[in-house]
Amino acid sequence: NCTCEPGWTGDDCSVDVDECSQHPCPDYRQCRNLNGSFECVCWSGLEISSNGTCQ
Repeated sequence: NCTCEPGWTGDDCSVDVDECSQHPCPDYRQCRNLNGSFECVCWSGLEISSNGTCQ
């Protein structure tokens, strides 16, 4: 039995976990699932402000 690195699962740790299914991004951001990770980006038409919110 092996322990997978964060973001990976499966018998041989080759299956990417879909972190976006847990809705990790704050309001006005969409989640993009990446290999072994994820990122939160502002919805189209919005930009990140100096305080880190999307406007």
